[in-house]
Amino acid sequence: MKKINILVSIVFLASSVFGAVGSSQFQVLNFSPSARAHSIGDSFSSVASGVDSLYYNPAGVSSLSSYEVSFSYSHWIQQLDFLNISGKMKLKGIGNVGLGVMALLYDDILKVTEKNGVLVQSDEKINSGDYLVVGHFSRNFGSQISVGVNFKMISETLDTVHLIGVGGDCGVLYSFSKEMGAGISVLNLGIEDAPMLIRAGMHYQKILSDNITFLLTGGIEKNGGSGIKTGFGGEVTFLDRYTLRAGYRIGDDLGAFRMGAGVNIERILVDYGFNNYSDLGNVHRIGITYKLEE
Repeated sequence: MKKINILVSIVFLASSVFGAVGSSQFQVLNFSPSARAHSIGDSFSSVASGVDSLYYNPAGVSSLSSYEVSFSYSHWIQQLDFLNISGKMKLKGIGNVGLGVMALLYDDILKVTEKNGVLVQSDEKINSGDYLVVGHFSRNFGSQISVGVNFKMISETLDTVHLIGVGGDCGVLYSFSKEMGAGISVLNLGIEDAPMLIRAGMHYQKILSDNITFLLTGGIEKNGGSGIKTGFGGEVTFLDRYTLRAGYRIGDDLGAFRMGAGVNIERILVDYGFNNYSDLGNVHRIGITYKLEE
């Protein structure tokens, strides 16, 4: 336990020294790219799931698979398209290295001008979009501790305004046993005008029979200057192939309840996530991951 206490202290110290306050800039950083993670309430900071952990806790990328590639897509509310593609590979004796690219694209936003005190919509489109590139490294220290770091560059364009940010993430996972683990991560360190995000959580996984596996997760989140949010969820996997998921977020005004499903076809994992944002409509997420193990 002494080792994990030291690592957690380092993570919190880094957050206090390099963290930025909450901001409305760089909104792509607030998106949850993984259909699986979103379906279980984004309580994903303690789950070692491979490349899907890249944006939640970089320590979780240090999984058993030698190679992984993941793609996810969501057509969001207010005519937003969200795309993510990421991959990782294991270097023997060194650790895991990875790369991720995310994009938040706005559909046909038209300029609005003022004429004689009246707002008039023009036919001219606004050039807009957010882009994020993440470089990754993680490795295991023994059988219980995993540590990961990200280096990230982000770009945001809205009409004639163009912002660029550079920073990083760090995270730690600790496995109490094969069934229980905990994790903590600090995201967006050092990025000016970006929301610093601190996540911590625990999970419990139990093999109920030869055909059924159950996972229960819970976590807390502090986003910049906003209050603390809590998420929890669970998933049940049948026959090592089919998965059902559900989750809930306390602190989100809209879209608090989520659900989803997944299917494992040989080395290909297909995940789906859904939640409702009341009058704003439904949001669907789809993710495809390819895993290759030695």
